[in-house]
Amino acid sequence: MFRSPVSALQGFVESGAAARFPILGDPERVAYKAYGVGNSLLAVLNASGLKRYREAKRSGFRPRIADMIRDGVFGIVADFLIDAEGIVAGVRYGTSFSDSLTPERALAWARDLVDLS
Repeated sequence: MFRSPVSALQGFVESGAAARFPILGDPERVAYKAYGVGNSLLAVLNASGLKRYREAKRSGFRPRIADMIRDGVFGIVADFLIDAEGIVAGVRYGTSFSDSLTPERALAWARDLVDLS
């Protein structure tokens, strides 16, 4: 789930590199508020976030200022693992806008949670 409107996410879904899971837009931040995922001025100043931003720019990612303002540059991320029945099986709150699980860490996290049950 992203803070972006569906129209902004459509290009990622149609790019041929679409994720194998649903991608949802939550521009009104209904789910974000319900699960306590907030904003922080410190989130944008976080050293690891700035490093990840520079790495993304080097690899060709060019964020647009208008998108950053629309989606909220002060947003903090959170990762939720939701099982097939729709139950939240795992939660991890980040500390900055870029503190989300990498795909490899997310898969390992999911495997660990499944192994515990």
